[in-house]
Amino acid sequence: LTVSVAQPAWVESIKVWPSPFRERLIMSLDTNLPSPVFRLFDAMGRIIITQHIVIGLNEIDITTLPPGFYVWEVTVGKERVKAEVAIKVKE
Repeated sequence: LTVSVAQPAWVESIKVWPSPFRERLIMSLDTNLPSPVFRLFDAMGRIIITQHIVIGLNEIDITTLPPGFYVWEVTVGKERVKAEVAIKVKE
């Protein structure tokens, strides 16, 4: 059984790069959303970074994080609107 949920078109306008990353992540938001929040989780599911984001480009400094697998998400209120995996490599 496959269930698909329709997402608003603006969800695709949320972009995070590069992956793999070294010193920072850049997050692009092209839509004005009410109080969007970026969160980065480590491989154990712990929140490592929480940052309120604005329309346009947002820079997330991750220089202090060790190499590994991370998951990022963007939430609006209590709703997760987008999430993906990101990998940090050695410098």
